[in-house]
Amino acid sequence: MSLEQQISKGIMEAMKAKDTVRLGALRNAKKYIIEAKTAGPEITELPDADVLKIISKLAKQGTDSAAIFSEQNRPDLASEELAQVAVFQEFLPRQLTPEELTAEVKAMLAASGYPGMKIMQFAFDSRESGNYLPHTYPRNSVVYTGTHDNVTTEGWRSNASAEDVAYACRYLRCAPEDLTEAMICACLSCVSDMAVIPLADWLHLDAEARINTPSTQGANWQWRLPQPLTPALSAHIAELTALYHRVPGEEL
Repeated sequence: MSLEQQISKGIMEAMKAKDTVRLGALRNAKKYIIEAKTAGPEITELPDADVLKIISKLAKQGTDSAAIFSEQNRPDLASEELAQVAVFQEFLPRQLTPEELTAEVKAMLAASGYPGMKIMQFAFDSRESGNYLPHTYPRNSVVYTGTHDNVTTEGWRSNASAEDVAYACRYLRCAPEDLTEAMICACLSCVSDMAVIPLADWLHLDAEARINTPSTQGANWQWRLPQPLTPALSAHIAELTALYHRVPGEEL
């Protein structure tokens, strides 16, 4: 039975049961289905994929409206919206749990043969559920101290909890003021095939050098290197690159 047929059947059942909430939700969905069917060449039935788009949109609109009503201290209206959202969700594919999604992604990554990303900052962040500790990295991976979407490592050290910083220092065998350098060395010395160190970390810059904050607008992608690298820093980068056998084309 197609989704459109299921919704039509649900309307009849809701009428018999005098379930006004369910009836209102499904009639609303049916209205948009009919509009979609008559918007272009005449079709007898809307494909399931298009019906899913309609239901997903209605569910999101209901969720957003409920949030607004809650902010306006109208729990009665928020409850009505969420009741209809619950009806829509019955027709949507079951959402994977975080654990199921992680397993799916890992399986897809392994099947593709592409390298995975390893973020060193995440290894010591107690808010992260994944395992990013360097000793667990596979060779087929790319390791970063942090990416353009992360705060700089100095910024991470300044804003992380005291417990997370202490754990990172204990793991990396360093003092807090040496944490950025220790993370850089940990990235370069691990078994990952590729290591990427943002320039702001080589410069030990604080959070003001962050490049991008996801889901925000206005102040992103504005950081620029203020001046050329000093000969001392260039020599330091070259030294660590050679020390950890990260010279391009050189095999470990």
